[in-house]
Amino acid sequence: MRAPAEQRTFAGREPTGSPDGISTLLVEFVGLPGAGKSTVARCLSEAASADGIPTSRYNLIGYYSPAGERLTRREIRWDRIASVVGQPGLALGVIACAMREGGGEGLSWMINLCRRNRAAAEIGRGPGLRILEEGPLNALCLAAATRSRPWNFRRALASLNKPDVVVALSVPEDVAMDRIAGRAGVLSDRPVAQLGTMLHRLDRTLTTMLALVGVPVLSYDTTREPPEGVARRILGDLARTGTP
Repeated sequence: MRAPAEQRTFAGREPTGSPDGISTLLVEFVGLPGAGKSTVARCLSEAASADGIPTSRYNLIGYYSPAGERLTRREIRWDRIASVVGQPGLALGVIACAMREGGGEGLSWMINLCRRNRAAAEIGRGPGLRILEEGPLNALCLAAATRSRPWNFRRALASLNKPDVVVALSVPEDVAMDRIAGRAGVLSDRPVAQLGTMLHRLDRTLTTMLALVGVPVLSYDTTREPPEGVARRILGDLARTGTP
C-alpha cells in the first residue's frame, strides 16, 4: 500500500517542491569489502519502494551516467576533465595526500575521486531516498588504506560532497576475508597476508573518516543478521529520525 504523500517524507527533511511533496535523503554506504554494502543497499531499496517511498540506487564503480547509461570513450574523457576542472579544491587536496606515492598513482586517484564526487552531487539533487553503494567516501578510504604509506586524507575529505546520512556496515576482518574468497574479483586474487593487511588498514581508515565526516552515521554489524533485516532496521531508523 502506498503511503500518503504527507507521510512519504523523512523526519527533519524539507520537501523538495516536487508535486508529491517528497523530501530528499541521500544515504551513502561505507564498509569493508564483504560487509554487504551492495546487498543491503539493494534490500533497502526494495523495502523503501514497498513502503511507497520513491527510491533510486546507484553504484559509482565504472563509467556510467547517473541514469545508469554506459559512457563512450569520448564521454569518459570529457567527464574526467570536467570533474577535475570543476573541483580544483578536491583535486589539489587529493594530490597533496598522494604526493609521496608518485605522480601516476596520485593522478589516478585524484581523477577517480573527482569523478565520483561530481556524480554524487548530481545524484543527491533528486527527490526521495537516494542510495549510494560505492561513493566518494569509501573510495577515499580505500585509496588511503591501499597506499604503501598512509595518507593524511583530511584535506581531501573536507572537499568531498557529503551525504545526508552515512550507513556504516561492519564485519570482523576474518569474516570479510572469507566472503571475499567466496566471490570472483580482484581482491580474491590477492595473497592472504596482503589482503589481511589491506583490510586492517581500511578498517582503521574508515573509523577515522566516520569520526571526521560531520554528518549523522548509522552503524550496523552484518556478521549474522540477514541483509533484509539490516535493511529494515536502516529504513526504520531513517523514518523515525530522518537525520539520526
